[in-house]
Amino acid sequence: YVGWGMHVGFTHTALLSAACMATFYAFLRLVEGGSWPAYLGFGLALGIGMMSKYSFPIFALGLIGAGLIQEKSRDRLLSVRFLVSLALALAVNLPPVLWIIASFDSFQAIFQRGMRVGVEANYLQQVWFGLSRMVMAYVEFLMPLLVILVLLFPQGIRLRVRRTEGAVFDCERLLGHFFVIVYGLLVAGVLFAGISFFQNRWMHPFLLLFPVFYFLRLERAGLKPGQARRFAGVLVVGTLLAAIFWVAQAKIGAPLCKKCRFYEPYPALAQSIADAGFVRGTIVSADEHIGGNFRLAFPDSRVINVPYAYYSPPENAVPGQCLYVWNARDGLAPPGSLAAVLSEKLSVAAQPATMTRVVEAQNPAARDRTLRLAFVLLPSGEGRCR
Repeated sequence: YVGWGMHVGFTHTALLSAACMATFYAFLRLVEGGSWPAYLGFGLALGIGMMSKYSFPIFALGLIGAGLIQEKSRDRLLSVRFLVSLALALAVNLPPVLWIIASFDSFQAIFQRGMRVGVEANYLQQVWFGLSRMVMAYVEFLMPLLVILVLLFPQGIRLRVRRTEGAVFDCERLLGHFFVIVYGLLVAGVLFAGISFFQNRWMHPFLLLFPVFYFLRLERAGLKPGQARRFAGVLVVGTLLAAIFWVAQAKIGAPLCKKCRFYEPYPALAQSIADAGFVRGTIVSADEHIGGNFRLAFPDSRVINVPYAYYSPPENAVPGQCLYVWNARDGLAPPGSLAAVLSEKLSVAAQPATMTRVVEAQNPAARDRTLRLAFVLLPSGEGRCR
């Protein structure tokens, strides 16, 4: 999942994962040595992480908070050098921070859409959905690794918590405190920020370090004969099975893929719309899959995605046509959300269903599935849709 899904569907999460690991490594170097390069490296890693994804601050707060609990790491953090590293992180993030300040409404819309703030009917329902979905996301992200670790290395789950005092730095203890702090921050987000939705793929900054924590416990407990060999065998077999599956999915398609989005016939559909008369201009798409694929098919056109309508690309230097498109399963009349974006952002009145045209094409990986797109083409453009 991390190796394939992240670089295909969630490329920003790949950067987030790298930034989390770099920040953790830089933090350990900072604690061990306390040199200027260690502090500056930590600040640079923090800055890159802050730009990678908006969930990274929770990772950073968890790590710094856990570091403040132990004496040695606390001494490193309560220093002028640490303030310099924070200043470096802020300097790296200055452009996006200025954008957030200048466009706070857009930033708030991003947060509310992603976290589904205010979707639930009442506060108790929101808290229930938020907490239950968070727990499920935790479990789903850790599977099947957690089961494999517990079955192969049960001594890691039974080991008592180690207590260290004084100036001795304990990385295992640091990570234990990190997980507790992060969990507390997420619960606070549910209770006080109205968050009611979590997905397992959002758990990278919160659980990516769990294998490190578990293996630190195993290092203290000691391995039994044959455990490392069995674990290596599981890794090799798992990797081979995953590779075979992905190759088979690419060659066979359904039933090995659920939505089979890799094979959706967007190029054929885009060509059909081009044959209907669209050359260039502004495209308004009802979902990001249509919009993303049409951005590739019509590189000279600007694309506005309804789910991300808080961002509007610059208007075309040379006015063109206006095309708005949606999935025909939603009906021949433009969906309400699409009509609202047309009216409010582009001063375009949605045309009646009688003006709608439909194109369709088969999914080559799942021939029983036909993708039908409904669209309206205004050849001379209208309003700010040109």
